Amino acid sequence: MAAKLKIDLSQGILEVEGSETFVKAIYSDFKAQFGAEEAEPEQPKSTNSRRRRSRAAKITAEASPPPQPEPPTPAQAEAKPDLEPVPVEAEPAIVGPIEPKVKAPIPKSDYTFLEELDLRPANGRPSLIEFMDAKFPITNEERNLVFLHYLQYTLNVKDIPSTIFIPVIEQPKFGPRLILVIACK
Repeated sequence: MAAKLKIDLSQGILEVEGSETFVKAIYSDFKAQFGAEEAEPEQPKSTNSRRRRSRAAKITAEASPPPQPEPPTPAQAEAKPDLEPVPVEAEPAIVGPIEPKVKAPIPKSDYTFLEELDLRPANGRPSLIEFMDAKFPITNEERNLVFLHYLQYTLNVKDIPSTIFIPVIEQPKFGPRLILVIACK
């Protein structure tokens, strides 16, 4: 026959099902733990967070001198071996010459320079600056796209390389300007 035990926590009851010895062992363990928790009542916490030293604690602290360590017994004194420092000569570490780290060589890219590229206004076409201002690109991707559109459809450049470097160009109105690298994939 299976033994059952039901314990409600609000009443101190725990539900257990199994053999009679198992239920008795669980119940006795529960009673021992539950009884130990009730034996230690919780102290109410003070609403004031500052600690105050009571006068009684101050008087007892002044009256009782701090405990002094007991002198060792002769048996304990004899049991401890006499330890004396042993001088040790330190050997200098062998340090080799410091070798600088070798930097990896930067691979050379085969850049294509478009030297015959004229980005100034001519024959009714706008300059690159005017074309960019008309399109009003915001992000770098949009700027690259507008520049490539200008090269392909306005200047009619046939073979646009994957990487383009354009040197500094003179603008009479704005002074020298540098158009940076555009790399296409």
